[in-house]
Amino acid sequence: MAVELCLSVASAENAEALLARHDGIARLQFGSEFCENLLPSPAQLRKMLTLAEANGLAFSLTTPICSDRSIARLSKLLSLLPPRAEVVANDWGVLRLLHAEFLALVPVAGRLICKQVKDPRLPSAQWTALYPHGVHGTPFIALLTRFGVG
Repeated sequence: MAVELCLSVASAENAEALLARHDGIARLQFGSEFCENLLPSPAQLRKMLTLAEANGLAFSLTTPICSDRSIARLSKLLSLLPPRAEVVANDWGVLRLLHAEFLALVPVAGRLICKQVKDPRLPSAQWTALYPHGVHGTPFIALLTRFGVG
């Protein structure tokens, strides 16, 4: 299985410097998965798209849990993305929006949708086996498939 190196940034300010220091990056992932107030502006998104294109990188927009107000803002951002750009969705409303209006984009289930626990304080691997996140459950996979998540 090939591993894709991904540079994940929440702001445009440091992306160019980080790209200059790291070889082998295939994807630029931009955005915040936890705070709707950190959705980028259209200008910030355009800057990151230009940076990704100039460096020959695939692009992913990471999105947070969104209120109705943020879904409206996000819709404007999604219209700026090129076909086949990934959108990491951490909200069912975002997946619905992608499925209904942005079929050229690639939906990806984020950590919050999958209820993935990523906590360095977890006591052991056995603990995570006792409290799985359910991402491999048949009903959950069927639901994700319905929204076009591969």
